[in-house]
Amino acid sequence: MSDRPRGGQAADDRTADTVAGAVRWPAAGTLDRIAFARLDESSRDAVRTSPVPVLVLREPALLAVTRVMTGPAWYAIAAREGGLTISLGGTRLAHPHPGVAPARGRSIVRGEPAFVTQNEAIWSASWLENGVAYVLEVECDTPSEPRCADERTLLGLTAALSYVGGAGGQP
Repeated sequence: MSDRPRGGQAADDRTADTVAGAVRWPAAGTLDRIAFARLDESSRDAVRTSPVPVLVLREPALLAVTRVMTGPAWYAIAAREGGLTISLGGTRLAHPHPGVAPARGRSIVRGEPAFVTQNEAIWSASWLENGVAYVLEVECDTPSEPRCADERTLLGLTAALSYVGGAGGQP
């Protein structure tokens, strides 16, 4: 299999350079110190080094199984509990395509335009907040699980996210 897209362009020529967006750190008073304290030690260490504001699932049962990871321009969490697999990530990188204007989602998540989709029985919400692109995904163990019948569980989780810090806004 070739890494060359149709038309003969090399894969790295498809987009303009990656752009690092300006992160706006939430006010210190919005830090959820209780949620931060409920994360395991490794996850708390990852939050402290995150280059973007870290949002987590506030529910104690989910915090107990949440693992936070970070990279040079992103953070991600993974949690699995009660038949749900949840992933959430944020990045300050954008990959603009010359001549293509950014699209705005038709849904609203956390007060921002968002895309809410379902693909292969996985619900996904993506939105921009504080200069960061976030995506939350929810997958049920079984497709017939009522929590995955529609977007309500996904939207409930996005509404209940808590800000727990990052390198620019320590807890």
